[in-house]
Amino acid sequence: MGVKQHLATKGQQQQKFPWVLLSAILLSLAFALLANFFLQTSTNNRQLSPYSLSAHGAGALGAILEKQDIHIETVTTPAQLLELDEQSTVFIPFINDIYGSDLTQILESGAQVVLVAQEFTWNLTDWGFAETVLTEQGNILHQDLTLQPECNNSLAKPATQIGPINRYFINLPTPPACFPITDTALITTSFTAPDTHLGFWITSPKHPQVTAVASGEFFTNEYLSKYSNAAFALNLLGQKPTLYWVENYQTGNTTTASISTFPTWFTYLLWGVLGSGIWWCVYKARRFGKLVAEPMPVVVPAGEADLGRAQLYSRAHDYPHLSKILRSTLLQKLAPKYGFTSRNTPSEICHLLANHTQHSAQELLDGLYPSKLKTKQDFHTFVKYLSQIEKELQ
Repeated sequence: MGVKQHLATKGQQQQKFPWVLLSAILLSLAFALLANFFLQTSTNNRQLSPYSLSAHGAGALGAILEKQDIHIETVTTPAQLLELDEQSTVFIPFINDIYGSDLTQILESGAQVVLVAQEFTWNLTDWGFAETVLTEQGNILHQDLTLQPECNNSLAKPATQIGPINRYFINLPTPPACFPITDTALITTSFTAPDTHLGFWITSPKHPQVTAVASGEFFTNEYLSKYSNAAFALNLLGQKPTLYWVENYQTGNTTTASISTFPTWFTYLLWGVLGSGIWWCVYKARRFGKLVAEPMPVVVPAGEADLGRAQLYSRAHDYPHLSKILRSTLLQKLAPKYGFTSRNTPSEICHLLANHTQHSAQELLDGLYPSKLKTKQDFHTFVKYLSQIEKELQ
């Protein structure tokens, strides 16, 4: 196959539709859709999420609240805290998620606040609780510890019994108004200060609209239907017509764009495209094969070297160099037959060839050594002329 034929064939191959690349893109899209379906399901199973149906979720509580005309808004960014007012309740399932200016914003809004303490709660004093108050977990001797309200509070009194209790507040300066822990024989603790008390539900002395429970098991799907947990949970979170439920909270400057602002399926699509790109590189690189040692100097046939150079000049659109390679290849093939060498000038070569064609020496000189060869169209004209001369002289 000559250089011209090879280049023509190469051009036809490059014009073929990239089915492999299209397949990779379609696979990436399929991956994104599947990941969005399965992984998004697991994302919605977060602990104490109002839309989770898992044992540790709170989907049942969220559904009941909405049936009672309580509008639930999930809060994930600080910007949403600006909507709070005195006609709303804020539920913070993980107290450590809110701090700093976000905490101040909530307190200044006048909204009712319900906090759920964590095993290592470090910001109770920021919510107005005494500095001595701590949470403790894991020292309960009785696995099914339950508590009675023992008060006339309208929120707690309908809940005749709640539980199970596996975490509690210690070092309370005054006895809790409701759900006190008086039977200390059920609990072992080594951190209780003298003349302090234990409790499960406490109110902030500094901010009366803020209350905190030591643990949130009674909110979950697993325990909501046990004892009077549902009554207490509904009373706590249904105090106002709008409930702002803090979930998967992202602190920081919300005006800065990040990948978390994209839809979930788009994030998975980016991962799929990245994986396809890596696969594409591996797929293309496999053609090079492993490195093989060759004896030096490496001998490459002249035709193969010309072909390689022609391909490079073709990609770079360097038509003058490419035409020189094609012309040299043709003349090398014709030289033995017509008796000229590389020492002959273009004019001498064209006079020798004119004797065997229907073209004059000047026509051959203009056609084989064109002065104007700048565009792709000029190059195609030159290639056609070479093909015509080659057919006549072979």
